[in-house]
Amino acid sequence: MNRSRTPVLLGAAALSLALTTATALPAWASSGPESTTDGATTTIKVLEKETGGQFIPKGEAPQDFPEDEDFRPSPGDAFTFTSDLMQGDEKVGTDVGTCTFIDLDANTNHCKVKVTFANGTISVDSVADFPEDDSPFQVTIVSGTGAYAGAKGTATVTPAEDEGESNLALVFTTGSQVSEVPSGGAAAGGGLGDSSDTTGLLALGALVGLTGLGVLVGGRRLAATRR
Repeated sequence: MNRSRTPVLLGAAALSLALTTATALPAWASSGPESTTDGATTTIKVLEKETGGQFIPKGEAPQDFPEDEDFRPSPGDAFTFTSDLMQGDEKVGTDVGTCTFIDLDANTNHCKVKVTFANGTISVDSVADFPEDDSPFQVTIVSGTGAYAGAKGTATVTPAEDEGESNLALVFTTGSQVSEVPSGGAAAGGGLGDSSDTTGLLALGALVGLTGLGVLVGGRRLAATRR
């Protein structure tokens, strides 16, 4: 999510926006992103660069983010986002997500996000309160495919210095490993199974201008307008 001076929209359960349904994985970084391991826990760190997003009024078609300073989102409204994921100068993946506003006063949103690498995907399905400043926030990793099958853990989004960018840390276990992240991450809970990962999208929000799991950019902008 980006460090837009406005809150980010993470990516939304009631939307049935299809994520990527193609079975072929991208050609970039064919070996997958660089990662570190500590016992049963794997950590992947990437820089998220926002590439697009839209606002979705409840019951209506996606549209550009509102530019009216007096605009206020309503519960049930949502936003989508897409981002490139970088390690150094190399693009190693993408993410796409949708976040739906639940409680505007608490800045609570339900986000669904799919992170795609060449060797598999990681899915986020989480209800989270987005901070109104540039503080980091966490969402829950509920599943994965390929090299990340059975992934459970957390994704931490931290705004970066440049507009539309955020640092994303994915910390998880896979397969039969324990579902609680030892490094302080939240235990993974419910959410979508792998079979439904591609429908009803995440990312990381509040409204226009989010990045980081797409959440910071879109979500925060929208959230900012509610005050």
